[in-house]
Amino acid sequence: MMARWGPFQNNFWADYWSNFLIDTATGLLRRGAAKPEQLAIVQKGSGEYDFVASPLATAVSASTDVLRVRAWNSNPQVTFYAFGLSMVVTGTCTTVK
Repeated sequence: MMARWGPFQNNFWADYWSNFLIDTATGLLRRGAAKPEQLAIVQKGSGEYDFVASPLATAVSASTDVLRVRAWNSNPQVTFYAFGLSMVVTGTCTTVK
């Protein structure tokens, strides 16, 4: 996974999203020892629909700062997509139960 910042290669966002845990039932996002962040659930996920969360439950936040997790029945590999105003990061996930 590689992120780009300006004209130079930069791994900041890739590293930032490389180790996180999202509780899709509550929207609680955890990154290592950092304080947990409560995200607003925009759409509950299922075997056919993405889980979608954003820092705030507003249209502006949901259009500029989004975390999507795809755990569809048709594809056993869980993926995520994080989008912000200046970054896009995507990768694979491991399901924790």
